[in-house]
Amino acid sequence: MKRFPGYYRDINGSESVVFALEGSAYAVTIRGVRFTARQPEDFEPEEGTPEERLSTFSLATNSLVACAYGFHVPLILVCPDHTEEVILSVAFCLEATHTLTVRLLSPSLDLSAQDDKDTYFDAALERLLAQLPLQTHLRFCFGCRWGAIEPCYGLNGNFGCFRTRKAEREAAQSHKALMHLWPPPEHRQEIDRCEEFTPRGNRNWQAH
Repeated sequence: MKRFPGYYRDINGSESVVFALEGSAYAVTIRGVRFTARQPEDFEPEEGTPEERLSTFSLATNSLVACAYGFHVPLILVCPDHTEEVILSVAFCLEATHTLTVRLLSPSLDLSAQDDKDTYFDAALERLLAQLPLQTHLRFCFGCRWGAIEPCYGLNGNFGCFRTRKAEREAAQSHKALMHLWPPPEHRQEIDRCEEFTPRGNRNWQAH
């Protein structure tokens, strides 16, 4: 299990929280209530949570709204002649205006990208990676050659890993081919990582 320091804020107050990756899902406990999400923009209270414990939260279609939250992920940036530790900061604002901001910080780097229309995590990450210098990449699942976004939903689908079916993933270079390949052997989160990471290079998820 990987854990990331973060925060939560709404009309009833703010607090420091810890976000975790549990398999293919996110989890966080806020004011003693556990929330989970397949995608970080859609946190829902754990099934069976008593209604009275949700009285201080705003929910729409069972997902958190009228709030702001974020977390900080340590990653490795691989450059042509060195590697360096960086922090990926993720900030969701689901208040009157919905925005998602991702920011990459290190002593030598400060890049940011937003999705202020749909708060799609993958869309914001793609814009962030497009700003990296040539021959530079981040070591995480979203930047891996064996990953893929669920093809039916553009840049808002579940993220899949094909590390056990590399030849098939390599051959699936079109949207149609990826649809035939789906579902993946396993689902992962974009910020996760493993030892089989291989940079995806110039492959752009938008092409799918």
